[in-house]
Amino acid sequence: MHLNYLLSCQIQVLIASAMLYAGSLFSQSPPVVPLPRQTEFRSGSFSLPDRPYFKLSLDQPDEIVRTQLQEIGGRETDNSQPGIWLGVPSQDKVFMQACKSAGMVDHDQWGEEGYALLVSSKQVLIAGNTPAGVFYGLQTFLQLRQAYYPGHIPCMKITDWPAFSFRGVMDDISRGPLPSMDFMKAQIRRYASLKINHMTFYIEHVIRTQKHGDFAPPEAVSVEEWKELSEYASQYHIQLIGSFQSLGHFSNILAFPQYAHLGATDRMLKPGDPEAIRFLTDIYSEMYPAFSSDIFAINCDEAFDLGRGDQKALADSIGVGGIYARHVNPLIGHVKSHGRRPLMWGDIALAHPEVLDMIPRETLIGTWDYSALESFADFIDPFQKKGFEFIVCPGVLNSNRMMPDFDQTIINIRNFVNEGKEKGAMGVLNTVWDDGGNHFFSRDWYGVYFGADQSWNPNREETMEFDRRFSLSGYGDGEARLPQFLHIMNNLASLAPTQEMNYEMLWQTLLPERGEKIQLNMTGWTEAEEFLTQAEVMLRPMYKKSFGDELRYWQFTWDLYKMSAESREKSLLAAASYRKACLYQQTNRDSTVFFLKKALKHIDDLTTSWTSLRAELQFLWLEENRTYWLDHALMPYDQRLADFHETIELLEDAGRVFMSGGYLPPPAEVRLAITETSGQFFTFWLTAGPFPIEKPHVPQADFLINMGGEKMAKPIPGQLFQTTDGRTLMWDKHASPFTDRVDFSKIFEKNTESVAYAYCRIESPRAQQVRATFGSNDGIEIFCNGQMVFQKLRKRSLIADEDECMLPLIEGNNHILVKVEQWKGDWEFSFRLPDKIVRNHKQKYRILD
Repeated sequence: MHLNYLLSCQIQVLIASAMLYAGSLFSQSPPVVPLPRQTEFRSGSFSLPDRPYFKLSLDQPDEIVRTQLQEIGGRETDNSQPGIWLGVPSQDKVFMQACKSAGMVDHDQWGEEGYALLVSSKQVLIAGNTPAGVFYGLQTFLQLRQAYYPGHIPCMKITDWPAFSFRGVMDDISRGPLPSMDFMKAQIRRYASLKINHMTFYIEHVIRTQKHGDFAPPEAVSVEEWKELSEYASQYHIQLIGSFQSLGHFSNILAFPQYAHLGATDRMLKPGDPEAIRFLTDIYSEMYPAFSSDIFAINCDEAFDLGRGDQKALADSIGVGGIYARHVNPLIGHVKSHGRRPLMWGDIALAHPEVLDMIPRETLIGTWDYSALESFADFIDPFQKKGFEFIVCPGVLNSNRMMPDFDQTIINIRNFVNEGKEKGAMGVLNTVWDDGGNHFFSRDWYGVYFGADQSWNPNREETMEFDRRFSLSGYGDGEARLPQFLHIMNNLASLAPTQEMNYEMLWQTLLPERGEKIQLNMTGWTEAEEFLTQAEVMLRPMYKKSFGDELRYWQFTWDLYKMSAESREKSLLAAASYRKACLYQQTNRDSTVFFLKKALKHIDDLTTSWTSLRAELQFLWLEENRTYWLDHALMPYDQRLADFHETIELLEDAGRVFMSGGYLPPPAEVRLAITETSGQFFTFWLTAGPFPIEKPHVPQADFLINMGGEKMAKPIPGQLFQTTDGRTLMWDKHASPFTDRVDFSKIFEKNTESVAYAYCRIESPRAQQVRATFGSNDGIEIFCNGQMVFQKLRKRSLIADEDECMLPLIEGNNHILVKVEQWKGDWEFSFRLPDKIVRNHKQKYRILD
């Protein structure tokens, strides 16, 4: 009763909010994205005809302009009073006079891409100094038409021009979906409607060249396709920027034996190596002619292995910055020698500022960060002070997520772009990353629209007002249902079980392996389902309007979250039913059969639902993308369905044995040894190991001595270090598939006498003593900020919360290191702070209270 009442109240709030959005239809800003610079509303309105007459006053008429007008039923005419008249005033005296009479004469203010638009009761005039300006003016009119159709557009005069000459979007196509040519062309058309004038793609191995075509997957984008796409984009006043990753993130190419010798490690090229440089410039040379922009991105970011291993002696001599400069300078020189301007990510130069004194000033810097910061001075000022031209690169926060975190995206883009404008940035490159999940670009458009809005006219307008303009101009929806749906869904980012909407959450184990047992944690899922119920209130009415293909992608996202909750519930119900069947088998055969069938029904229902989700994923994937990587995207669905099918077979076999006079096997034998737990366990860690030991259950050596020892260890993802026996190990990110523990035997070899480490960081709002509870199999040692706070070395099975200790946390970041030994059998540990509300971003945990 309480839950229904609560939801009823929340739904009423949503409806009231929708009415507020609708009531602002005629607010002081026109329903256009990007927001125009100057708008003067006038009395009267222009009636939208179904088949308007239009006239183009251009020396060389823009075929895309003509086509877009024809798509809304427009008919071209030479009449002196067309319904829509577009052109460059200097190219048509009659049009010039019409513009003068309308007060559209401030040509200098328009610049190369600005325009003036007049909506009077009888006619629409659109004027610009160039075809690009005229085109952008038309985009504004088309959005007004979408917002007010089929009624009347209020009379208004708009004078508009961009704040930045460079306004771009980057789409990551190398860590998951690889879009089809049709979809990339659709991106171009929609970018152009938002007055975006540059686009690029993050490219690692998914380009096929003539000289080095052997590392590319079969469906990689060929140089010829890039040329076709570039020519298509040019028609829409968009320049396509060439890009190729040129130092780190190289594992996909170095995995090939014929290229492995180019690597300093399995993921980074040998910096400055002449053969590696030749390899890169071979690819550059084939790419240059295919891209229309005079900018070429060499990337060279996140080179985590710089200065390590064989480079250490050189790093001691010339510094990590010197090694980096030795690598990028010949690449920069090659780009410049081909009449292009090099674009390089700025993160390595921020970490090693000496780089900025070693590379040419003509290098364009892409400075990036995706956090919700109030100030981005740390990411802007170093480049500004050194005299480098730079572009700010915010992002649609999408990595490892089931959907973008739009709350963080809005703050990131707004603050980064506005500060960039204040400090002289050349432009904005809004980045969309696809790493760590099965993403669909159709779920990114809200963030792309917001980035386009800020890139043209940086502003600190209320988000609700942007939502109104976004909804009306993009979808003709005066109630802003889609952004309201997105904001409600975004609440899932704040909940513990949905883990910042993390993709790994979807694939946490539902059914244990045969012979094993698991616990499922339902804490927080009731609240998650409340948000899903609220979101559904917004989702359902959208089916009555045209939201294009996007609605199906958002329905799929909602379905995934809903099934994440229901799957846990049904798995627990199936396990409970089977336990009851076992309990009744000697006293009540009918009840045994009833509960056995009930367990089967729950698993069968899950099979049906996940089969449907798999089919929908495949359909949506192929609507946007090539088949490349689809098999990888389907793999976890197939594994989950295989688990369900095996459990069904085991239950059916158990039923046959029982009906023939035998007994049911224990729950672990039918993969239903599942119980419920509560609270929040730490399930995301950095892990390293294994380290062989001679004797278990005694104090062991410090195996981290070459990285400062256990007292100093503060590892970062991907960090390499040397073991005392000469091996090179790496700190890997590990998202446990279990909700209550970390199982080292799923990561390292089982049944070897060893130890392994797990590391996390806890951010505390103040200095305090915090109780930690944990269990382990076998012995465990825990370090807090370098101090050992607990040690128990013995053979034992895991019992969650069996032990506890106090963690002496300081204000700010605290470093937690767990060392667990393995003798035989299982090798796992659990850890949590039972008295605190905790949230995490991967291995970075924070205490909220």
